[in-house]
Amino acid sequence: MNRELNNVWNIEGTCNLAPPIIETWGKKVKKVENNKVSDTEIVTRPIIRSDKKHDIRIPVNEEEKRWVRLMAVEYGMSMTQFTTSLVKKSLSNHHQFVNYPYYDSNNIIHVKLDNETYKELVKVMSLLNCSIRKATYIVFKHMLTLQT
Repeated sequence: MNRELNNVWNIEGTCNLAPPIIETWGKKVKKVENNKVSDTEIVTRPIIRSDKKHDIRIPVNEEEKRWVRLMAVEYGMSMTQFTTSLVKKSLSNHHQFVNYPYYDSNNIIHVKLDNETYKELVKVMSLLNCSIRKATYIVFKHMLTLQT
């Protein structure tokens, strides 16, 4: 154990361990490169795009995936575009959602939601008291049963 502690300290008696990560947004910090301290700068948050999409992967069985693929081709869309439109349509109609059985699967369908639709889905998630993936699956499954 003594050797491990000795490896942490260098010849000058300073510590080799990196400092703990501290939230520094909007604060002046000293920039350290190659053990040399340079000028201070204000750290800014990364800019988040206003049209950012939230990609949610929902598990489906083979039959559901086959049906989505056929309907997407019929409407001239990709599978992701079709499932996204189904989820958006279901959320805009403010249906009462039933808790469908949710199983994890290797078959995945992507849903890409804009910020407003994602916020609506978060409300449904809090009402159903489940994860965002499960809430998306329930909304998708509800619309799927109405379509067939």
